[in-house]
Amino acid sequence: MNETKGAATVNNLSSPGSSTTTTWYDHLSPKERATKGLALFNLLPNTFTFTAAQKQASKNNPNPNTIATGRFKQQRINFLIKAALTGNANQVGHILQEGAHINARNGYGQTAYFCACWQGQIACMQLLLQFGADLNIPSNGNCLPRDVVPHGHGGTNHGTGTNNTGAPIVVRPPVVLLPKVPSCFHTSFNLNESLLQQLEDKFNLFQGQGERESAAAFSSKKNAKNAKNTNSVSSEPHGERHTDPERRWFCDEESLVSAALVQALVSSGVAAAQTIAIVPYMRFLYYDEPGQQLLPHTDAAKYGVQSNTKSTHTWIVYLSSCHDGGATQFVQDITSAPPTVLASCSPCRGRLLIFPHATPHAGAVTGTSPKLLLRGELIWEGEEGLQ
Repeated sequence: MNETKGAATVNNLSSPGSSTTTTWYDHLSPKERATKGLALFNLLPNTFTFTAAQKQASKNNPNPNTIATGRFKQQRINFLIKAALTGNANQVGHILQEGAHINARNGYGQTAYFCACWQGQIACMQLLLQFGADLNIPSNGNCLPRDVVPHGHGGTNHGTGTNNTGAPIVVRPPVVLLPKVPSCFHTSFNLNESLLQQLEDKFNLFQGQGERESAAAFSSKKNAKNAKNTNSVSSEPHGERHTDPERRWFCDEESLVSAALVQALVSSGVAAAQTIAIVPYMRFLYYDEPGQQLLPHTDAAKYGVQSNTKSTHTWIVYLSSCHDGGATQFVQDITSAPPTVLASCSPCRGRLLIFPHATPHAGAVTGTSPKLLLRGELIWEGEEGLQ
């Protein structure tokens, strides 16, 4: 069976570990397959712990022909969505045969079918439809599978216009380098109001659930986290303390933000378009109460959708202006108390802030003004414009 091209049918797959052609899904409709598949999925344990002997046996006798289908519920969901995203139709088919929660959503609200549509994985789309995938489940950004196009082709350029001759008008806002903090800068009003309003609408129409936890707990986990990121989002509940902002996980499936950020950096004269890649996995942070903050921490790197390259920089787009408190502070280190502040960047609507992941930073205590921002990661090959 071709993993990425041509028609994909369940008849092209043999039942794992069996020579018979009779399978549980024969003669069932797609809706019936979805129901039966969910029942089989629900037989899986919620967690699974490998014994020392199992780990050693796996190392000593690896089987390259083994197709991973997941030993517990969340693992199977993750495997199915990742296989659909990357176009591994063979793995998708075997997971469906084993029994799957076909309409389960990841932390960004995306189902396996949504991910297959987003990345143009036709064979995976066909298999998922045969097992009853729902075509009308939106992502957190309120996009339906039919709304998304292959990554990198659906963006709209922002920050440019045309004059009477049709020639582009390129606005070059000043880039402000932050003293004492290498390679950190911000540029104001580089993103137009139309884009900012669209992002606010995405936040207000958010289809998922926000998360909160204490600033101390979040900062502790951030600092302990390994740089390797699997793009998965924990679904575990957090405490009810509101010292920390609310997080809403958002994926830029339409390339709305990605195209605008690249255009902003190019029009500011700090980067060439071919040196910048925006990771589409993002999150809104909303500080809705006075006294909220983020303690000093550094950021972990992420990978793109189908990339083996780690991100290098954090970016922040401020969607609100704060007149008292809430600044992003760059500090000497993450252990000193109180921290030594080297530079600050105040929230200003339309301001784009970029800094390397390893830069220690904190979110200063907010005042009476609510603070809303969108943040994410980018891959920057070289920083010639900042030297």
